[in-house]
Amino acid sequence: MDFKPVYPSKDYLKESTTSKNLISLQKLETHPEGGYFILKDVSPLTIPNPFKNPSLPDLPSTKPISSSIHYLLTPHSAKGHWHRNRSTIYHAQHCGSARYLIIHASEWEPGKHARIESVVLGPNVDKGEVMQLVVQGGTYKASYLIDAGTDVVNGKATEGAGCLITEVVVPGFGFEGMYTSECVFL
Repeated sequence: MDFKPVYPSKDYLKESTTSKNLISLQKLETHPEGGYFILKDVSPLTIPNPFKNPSLPDLPSTKPISSSIHYLLTPHSAKGHWHRNRSTIYHAQHCGSARYLIIHASEWEPGKHARIESVVLGPNVDKGEVMQLVVQGGTYKASYLIDAGTDVVNGKATEGAGCLITEVVVPGFGFEGMYTSECVFL
């Protein structure tokens, strides 16, 4: 199995016109893990923070029930770096495709390996791709673009904008619930 991204990471100025248009129209910003995003919704309903405990005193006492973002990997920002979230995240594909590598950390035991999974989020369900992916909280994940899709501009096929997905986070997302550098058992 090949785990190398197809596209090199570069900067926004080198994005295709199609990617720049989508980034501009959706008002996407660069995401700390790679790619681009915009917060689309935060539920006004809150719950007691299920992650708050004495060892994590700085966490907020409540969290929104859910939140959602649009997330875009492009040919020039093609990688979502390894990270882990406390909350469960539902991924729904809109265009393009990306491979997700998932390490099920909750299954790890000393002397054993955690289960590693590779899933393509994309439109080709007949080829084993999925259009929705659920990643449980506490799981490590990384992603990379494998197909930016194609668009038609002035009658000519051009490189697509990338892989655009919606992520719904339950309970709602907060950067305090994201870990980006603690893959101690990798």
